[in-house]
Amino acid sequence: MIIRTQKNETMKEEIQNRLQLNCPIPSLLVPKSTPVVSFGDFKCARVFTLGINPSNLEFEDRKGQLLKNNLRRLQTHSSLRAEYGVPYSDRQLERIVEGCFNYFNKRPYYWFNKLENILLTLGYTYYEAGSAAHVDLVQWSTKDKWSDISNSAKQVLIDDGRQFLEYQLRSANLELLLLNGRTVCEEFQKWSGIQFSYSPFEIPKGKNAQIMSGLYNGRVKVIGWSANLQSSYGISAEDIDRLANKVKAIIAGV
Repeated sequence: MIIRTQKNETMKEEIQNRLQLNCPIPSLLVPKSTPVVSFGDFKCARVFTLGINPSNLEFEDRKGQLLKNNLRRLQTHSSLRAEYGVPYSDRQLERIVEGCFNYFNKRPYYWFNKLENILLTLGYTYYEAGSAAHVDLVQWSTKDKWSDISNSAKQVLIDDGRQFLEYQLRSANLELLLLNGRTVCEEFQKWSGIQFSYSPFEIPKGKNAQIMSGLYNGRVKVIGWSANLQSSYGISAEDIDRLANKVKAIIAGV
């Protein structure tokens, strides 16, 4: 089966396979959600930011209602007229991928704003093709927060997403992987076996953090920080600016 994207490029078999495989624990899924291969076009991005899994708010509002029409960020089973467990058609696959790759051109969730500030300091952006994209350990959006999911279910979901993330991290354009928050750093370290070097990062009005750096697969620079920019108490705009400059210095080898 050959599928072509909006730009008339052949869709990679790995992407097709990821989209056609069912979630191993469907009861955890946000109803009518679709797999998220990436936020932005990971195939040309030079830097990835990494998360655990897509937020439920990418598909539904805070009352649990499915986002529709102009409020919708990504394709859903409703927008595709698809049924869970029934293979997607070629056109449905195209639409899912187009929605993921064009995510930042439509209505991105504000969660990405603080990461965008880091990227801009480093000379990247989510809003320019070939610059930055966001990927996840798990490509499924879950109803419950990651912290509320059992450890056994977490491992099943991470194992399910491993092959696809490994494929993404082999991208020839990829130079840098950024990890936001202690949970992401710890999960990626377990996932990859990477050896980190640590340095302190002071947050004057909050809990002090660490910055971690290492090399994935002998090629991709990995830098993470234990402070979660979106949720940690005491993380100010000034702290984010200092963190971005610290990351920039690590990249430069200063």
